[in-house]
Amino acid sequence: MPNEILNKIKYSDYDFFLEKLDKFFVSMDRMYNKVAGFYRFTCTGCADNCCETLFYHYTLLEYLYLQKGLLMLSKDKKKSIQQRARNIPKGTQGAMCPVNINGLCSLYRYRPMICRLHGLPHMLTRPDGNLVKGPGCDLFTESINTDEDCRLDRTHFYMDMAVLEKEIREAAGFSHKIKITVTQMIV
Repeated sequence: MPNEILNKIKYSDYDFFLEKLDKFFVSMDRMYNKVAGFYRFTCTGCADNCCETLFYHYTLLEYLYLQKGLLMLSKDKKKSIQQRARNIPKGTQGAMCPVNINGLCSLYRYRPMICRLHGLPHMLTRPDGNLVKGPGCDLFTESINTDEDCRLDRTHFYMDMAVLEKEIREAAGFSHKIKITVTQMIV
């Protein structure tokens, strides 16, 4: 989807939804930290940086939230990130996310949902009732044995995100499909 359509929608017109998303992300981070704490898992020292993974994002919410975060940066930092994004060829696997500066996410508070959920063993109950389980990241699976009774349940996160996404799309009159990377959100 061309960014021209997305760029016409300004986050400030939908701040009510982004405030709800912010609270939702806080609860998501708490649950992630609880499961990570159970395993005593930390990403510190990981050679396989997930910021080099090609993740796609599908929500207007995450796009607008990231735009809000970009506007919170200094003019120079924002310009530097935008330049880095322009230098990454579209769909490049293994390229460092342009908001990762010196190993840290410069938009950490505004990072998308998958950036918040990645790394831990997880499960998801699909709408048809089937349970899908996934492993943790390579660092996790190489160093920790998964306890089947302790997985990050992503079900309610996806459901809550879908409800909020539907609400903001209706409010914005936006019906286009989205499949973009953080790099594409920035360019």
